[in-house]
Amino acid sequence: MLDLINLTNDIHQNKLTNPITVVKQGNVYQLETGERRWLAYHLLYAVVQDEQWAKIPAREVQESSVWRQASENSARTDLTAISRARQLAILLMDLYRSMGQSFIPFQDAVRSGKSDRAYYAQVADGEEFRIPHGKSSDLLTAMGLKHPVQLRQYRALLRVPDDVWIKADDEHWDEYKIRSYTVTAVTVSEEIESGTDLMPKPKKEKPEQIVLFDRVKHLFLKTPKSVQDREKALADIEELEHLLAGVKASLSMQDE
Repeated sequence: MLDLINLTNDIHQNKLTNPITVVKQGNVYQLETGERRWLAYHLLYAVVQDEQWAKIPAREVQESSVWRQASENSARTDLTAISRARQLAILLMDLYRSMGQSFIPFQDAVRSGKSDRAYYAQVADGEEFRIPHGKSSDLLTAMGLKHPVQLRQYRALLRVPDDVWIKADDEHWDEYKIRSYTVTAVTVSEEIESGTDLMPKPKKEKPEQIVLFDRVKHLFLKTPKSVQDREKALADIEELEHLLAGVKASLSMQDE
């Protein structure tokens, strides 16, 4: 709500720089992007009572684009981690639909009153639905992310249990907290009882964190020479930072 008030004040002071986009559906127009700007105009008109805020500039587009909507959302700071996971799923589905893949419609995948995770989880399997070649950068740009590791981390949220999905979305948990909560909450006995793997299993020989730490530790002994090796080294370091942040979030939860 505070973000909306700040946006409203900015529009009042500096006017609107980017019009909203709408798609014509029959005799009416459907809002495509700019929901917060549209709400800000409503708020301005209600408070200021000036006719200049009674109408908002709009640009008509021929068809709705999930990529424009994603770019719009990426500019927001109040998106929950679950919202970003939904966004990633929608974009992946769009990429695969363009290649002829079909998915179960939302109304068929989600039962009334139940979690909507089932719909987005249709692309949760990273092996079955790999990011198409050359599309990682498009996904990162649309979602406002910096590294492919983040795409894997948000995709992993599509596999959390429904109760965690709902709670994390309602309480605006960040990605680190969801991961640490899920790891500590899901026990081996729960997995056996359910008959399903609620979270990916670590490698048998070593836990994932130890394997990653060993790779990063190796950097101190041998400086990467090729561009490819340097890029992989940077990815390993960034992933380790995310893992450490998850541990920090877990410790913080224990203190609450």
